[in-house]
Amino acid sequence: MRGGNGPRAEYRIGKVFYDDHVYRECGASGYIVNEFSNAYVVSLDIEALGDLVSDASYYADPGGFDPGIGLAHLHAAARRTLKALRKQGPPEGYEFKQTRGGLLILRPE
Repeated sequence: MRGGNGPRAEYRIGKVFYDDHVYRECGASGYIVNEFSNAYVVSLDIEALGDLVSDASYYADPGGFDPGIGLAHLHAAARRTLKALRKQGPPEGYEFKQTRGGLLILRPE
């Protein structure tokens, strides 16, 4: 998906969660800029970043679902994705806020 809403930023994130997010068609997902053995560099506009953060926050939150039902790998991948996004920072004009179960994207007034 090219074009899009607001600022666009590139993030290096693991393949496991991103592939799952795209496979489940969980909203906007941006596009892959570069591929490595275990990671992608993806270009995300604010809508795609929001969808990815929301999805990862759900699976990273221990209260969100039971990872014991065979989804422990997805839980771990979601946590790694959120950590990578936090480390690389939000797009210009936005900020990240850590929550108990995930991450919020805020646009300061």
